[in-house]
Amino acid sequence: MAKLATYDLQNYEWIQDYKHKFAQMVKTSIHKFADFIHCEEVTGDNLESVKNSFYCFDMKDARDCKYCTHVMEMNDVYDAYGAGAKASLIYEIVDTGLDESRVAFTIVVYQSTNAYYSVNCHGCHNIFGCIGLRNKEYCILNKQYTKEAYEELVPQIIQKMRAPSSAGKTDGER
Repeated sequence: MAKLATYDLQNYEWIQDYKHKFAQMVKTSIHKFADFIHCEEVTGDNLESVKNSFYCFDMKDARDCKYCTHVMEMNDVYDAYGAGAKASLIYEIVDTGLDESRVAFTIVVYQSTNAYYSVNCHGCHNIFGCIGLRNKEYCILNKQYTKEAYEELVPQIIQKMRAPSSAGKTDGER
């Protein structure tokens, strides 16, 4: 209490001077850059057992990832938020993971393989542009196809997706 009484806490100039002194002390002090535990070749923060991953945060047991946050037990992942539990080959996802492989552009998709542009699908394989499916295979826009038809249609759809859009053009320009 005696030490506190020596500070002039009612004086604005004194407080500003003290803040300045504190800021200078922080600049010259040693402080921890980031939390890395058992990591190699990483950038980000709060990483544990992560290898060869960049711009990643809050991750555990992952390798070969980039631009990921809240990820665990994943490999070969690019641009993911809230993903994990034994998944690999994942691209541009949110809240996706749990025993998956080859999943891209999805939100809330679990235990699926070869799932693309899908939302809220679980236990599905070979789906494209689907919503709310459970334990389905070879579906495009929630319609089921044979394996052969699916494998023929998906490349055609992707080719049309890559083609320049004619939207906004007049009939003479199309």
